[in-house]
Amino acid sequence: MLTQPYTWVDVSSAFGRKLTFEYTMAAGNYTGSREDAGGVFYEGAGNCLVKKVASTNIDGWIVGSTWTQRCGIYVPKTTGSAKVYYYNLGTTTHIPGQPEHLIAGKPSSYDNANTAALNTVATTPGLSPVQAGIGAGLGAAVGGALLEAREEAIRVNAQFLIYQPDQAELRKAFGIH
Repeated sequence: MLTQPYTWVDVSSAFGRKLTFEYTMAAGNYTGSREDAGGVFYEGAGNCLVKKVASTNIDGWIVGSTWTQRCGIYVPKTTGSAKVYYYNLGTTTHIPGQPEHLIAGKPSSYDNANTAALNTVATTPGLSPVQAGIGAGLGAAVGGALLEAREEAIRVNAQFLIYQPDQAELRKAFGIH
């Protein structure tokens, strides 16, 4: 459980260029989503990680731009570093400099199933109503299965942030001893 938002700053600089990101993890319940031999992955609700361009002198980065991603915290079973992770695929809502009209919302399972069903019917002219119904049903099932597979791939392929927050502060924020 994260009782209040947790924020930290990451500063990167090289060759006179400087980029400062401010990360914030949303307060809320982080529930165990999976486990491996080393520890447990706790996932936050929705897009719980906000990344903000706090300052920069690099062209193309817009100060104040933010984007969100699904996230969580990995807690080792033994003494070791807890790590913030995120899901990169299908979670970005805004990338600095990207026009708003290019940001596509994630389709719902209904949208995917409906599209698959319509494609089944549309690409097979001359179907009887019964055949069309069966085809649409199969299309919906395949669409739903594809969505579930995509969601599983996102969930399993967690990526750790390159620059992690201070370990003592992170553990304290989450109440990890």
